[in-house]
Amino acid sequence: MSTTIRRAVIPAAGLGSRLLPLTKATPKEMLPVGDKPVIEHTVRELVASGVTDITIVVSGGKGLIQDHFRPNLALVAQLRADGRNAYADAVEEVGDLSRRGHITYLDQHGPYGNGTPVLNAARNLGDEPMLVLWPDDVFVAGTPRAQQLIKAYEATSCPVLALMPVTPPPRKRGGFSLDPTGSHDGQALTAAEAGSQRTTPLRGSESQDEFPARPEGPDSHARSGMDPADSHRYGVPVVKEDLNDGLLRITGLVEKPQPQDAPSAYAAIGGYVVTLGIVDELLAQEVGETPSA
Repeated sequence: MSTTIRRAVIPAAGLGSRLLPLTKATPKEMLPVGDKPVIEHTVRELVASGVTDITIVVSGGKGLIQDHFRPNLALVAQLRADGRNAYADAVEEVGDLSRRGHITYLDQHGPYGNGTPVLNAARNLGDEPMLVLWPDDVFVAGTPRAQQLIKAYEATSCPVLALMPVTPPPRKRGGFSLDPTGSHDGQALTAAEAGSQRTTPLRGSESQDEFPARPEGPDSHARSGMDPADSHRYGVPVVKEDLNDGLLRITGLVEKPQPQDAPSAYAAIGGYVVTLGIVDELLAQEVGETPSA
């Protein structure tokens, strides 16, 4: 199996039902965070992390995403003719992201869910590991979340899943990885424990090396970690042991447990390294079936 991660998948085929009617005509991935649509933050993160092949999995009504990243030479020329060079540079730079990330688009085939876009994209990846980032959250850190996940994979050779703590301690960043292949005793290794501030609108982390324990602001707890009462909104890992340096070995995930049933003080968030073993597991599942731990 390749040890270099060059490819990434961004699932963007969802209907955005929870944001209707706002998302009736505007894809949720195009909603602004700061002065950029949320999906652009994800693309920038991947490009900054050295990813050279990005596949965005879309569905009908998502044409605005392609329009946003498509170079627009006529608009640039008009802006320059009007002397608005700063705007022209900004438009050109967004178009250049498509070239630098070699963005391609893939229509989703199959049921909605987290596994389908992975399987759709995996057909073209061979045995290469791939990053999968959902453009629902923005992460700000000295080291991009994607780069942290890549580093975790390089250290463990396992699939990786990003986590955030319930009460964020001042500890090194890290995350976690699943190993369906039989190595590591079939357990999961956490290799990227969130490691950045999860926030909308954008806020900077307090340190490159430490998880921000208490960001300023009235809603800082919600921004930086999972409120225990919100465990029903997340997958919560069953932690086997803390391996230090932000690595946790886990034995599985409990999907959206009630607070009293949550098996640990961590929540899975939208960042993964998926390997061929994970793809094989997905292929073996029936629609709606949950893989056994």
